[in-house]
Amino acid sequence: MSRQLTFERFGRGIIAAFGQAWSQIWFQSRPTSPLEITRMGVGAALLVNYGLATPYLFLFWGDQGWMPRALLNETIDPWSQSIFFYFTAPWQWVAFHGRFLLCCAALMLGWRTSWVKWIVLVGQLSYANRDPLVTYGVDQI
Repeated sequence: MSRQLTFERFGRGIIAAFGQAWSQIWFQSRPTSPLEITRMGVGAALLVNYGLATPYLFLFWGDQGWMPRALLNETIDPWSQSIFFYFTAPWQWVAFHGRFLLCCAALMLGWRTSWVKWIVLVGQLSYANRDPLVTYGVDQI
């Protein structure tokens, strides 16, 4: 019986040590300044990049622009997705672009980042996958 009790204590000790190590790795009280600065930088970079591209929205990503949808269907990976594949009217492009720019500004300012970050992610992937001609290395990161 003593052998079993020793094994149970040993098992509990390993679990306790693992739990303590897990807490020390993931739940330390450290400043979040580097993460906040990165969030502000990403939001500002996206806002400036797509804000300056606003006059060229239909030229870069529209159906009649540099990469027509028919040509895109022949060259793109079938697993690539973009919300722009489902737009049929110009007002949809403009409405999404405006909302995307507002969400980039909100991400930069730190307002409602728990859900804004997902809209920014979907927008960035949609822009990158809709016209691979205008993407470069940083867009893929």
